Amino acid sequence: MTALVRHAPEGDYTLPLSYFHTVQPILKTSEALELLFNAMARTSVTEAFYYSRTHSESVRGQLFRQLVSSVLSSPLSEETAARATELIGLPFDAMEEEWFEEFLTQEDGKKLKRAKDTLIMRKIVTGRLSEAVQDKSLGSGWGMVQEGVKSGLGGRAAE
Repeated sequence: MTALVRHAPEGDYTLPLSYFHTVQPILKTSEALELLFNAMARTSVTEAFYYSRTHSESVRGQLFRQLVSSVLSSPLSEETAARATELIGLPFDAMEEEWFEEFLTQEDGKKLKRAKDTLIMRKIVTGRLSEAVQDKSLGSGWGMVQEGVKSGLGGRAAE
């Protein structure tokens, strides 16, 4: 598995992922799991997300953070924007929501350039509009959006 991922042409993980899904080999090392998961995350954010859920809580948390990092550390492009949109729209459970916020505000993820933007978008997508408008740490590009949301919420923005 490791050799297939390492020798895959840049960005084309068709062969290693096909092999994985067909043969379903047991991944014996953390390196093999990490390589496979990175290939999965680069190919399909949703597939990687659901695959992470098949592991124990500690491994799952590590894979989840790896997924978020993979999406947000990619070079800025249309594809990266689509992957980020896919990420923030996933149906996180309570634990994943907590991991997401902790990773982007307190852990290594806070160093990622688009961490704050991603967090505010997640709040908007999940209907936590009051929280989204309260965030004062965002850059000026969000001012108009925040004002629009405040206006739409009316008096409920303070709740």
